[in-house]
Amino acid sequence: MRAREVQINIRLNPRELRHLDTMAQRSQLTRSAYMRFLANGMQPKEAPPQDYYAMMREIHALGNNLNQLAHRANCTGEMDAMSIEAAIAEIRQSIKGITQKMISPEPLDADLQNKAASSGLEDDLMKLIDTSMEWEE
Repeated sequence: MRAREVQINIRLNPRELRHLDTMAQRSQLTRSAYMRFLANGMQPKEAPPQDYYAMMREIHALGNNLNQLAHRANCTGEMDAMSIEAAIAEIRQSIKGITQKMISPEPLDADLQNKAASSGLEDDLMKLIDTSMEWEE
């Protein structure tokens, strides 16, 4: 992990602080981590529901089973290995897509940026971004 040497202080009114805390809590991030995502132009997503993890375990189990079938097919020549390998690739792609949709942060959209501007957070956000850019250089 990179050392974070620059500290910034911002002032929020109680409503802004509640909003920041709510958004950070929904994404299961600290205030600092949440704000670092925003400063880097990314909107953290809310933490996925518990069902997500059960679903991912099931998909991984299916992938492992298919991989075992493909291995057996390659060894014995009794099954269509190409079809099985294609199914494995499809499952892996599904896992990647689900993860990206459910967990990965995404770029801020224009509506969200406009809401930040109208709520008075734009100046603070721009200061965060400027500080982040200076730090990256």
